[in-house]
Amino acid sequence: MAIGSESFAIYLTRHAEKAGSQDDPDLTHCGEQRARYLAQWLQQQQPQVVTIYSTAYRRTQATATPSAELLQLVVQGYDPRQLASFAEQLRASGESALIVGHSNTTPQLAQLLSGTSTSAIEHDEFDRLYKVEFAGEQIEMQQLKLDFDCKTTDR
Repeated sequence: MAIGSESFAIYLTRHAEKAGSQDDPDLTHCGEQRARYLAQWLQQQQPQVVTIYSTAYRRTQATATPSAELLQLVVQGYDPRQLASFAEQLRASGESALIVGHSNTTPQLAQLLSGTSTSAIEHDEFDRLYKVEFAGEQIEMQQLKLDFDCKTTDR
């Protein structure tokens, strides 16, 4: 597939810290803070994110929502079981986007988008962020760590 001459970036992250191990937990206090930090960080990035995608789980939706609110966007859903077709959709769109997923799908989607191998995200790792940049035919992936430190006031 030929990528257009416009440049765009796709940011991929797993959900922030979750509260418990039940099937569909909410975020912890630190997870909520991390989600707000991500939103503020994204607001400073160029090219500007114009689309936000999340799986249907509470923890991913709660991670994506502060970014959507700050950037005045609507969180759109995607099926994490259809990563290959979702990667093609993202590449074809030519739009900068944030994708909020899970530790077992985010590295796989980053690899599908970039063609670059990635390592697994550890169970307790929440600060990894992939940035896949598209500029003409060039594709570059960076693995970033968000410099976030949870400040708890109620503990």
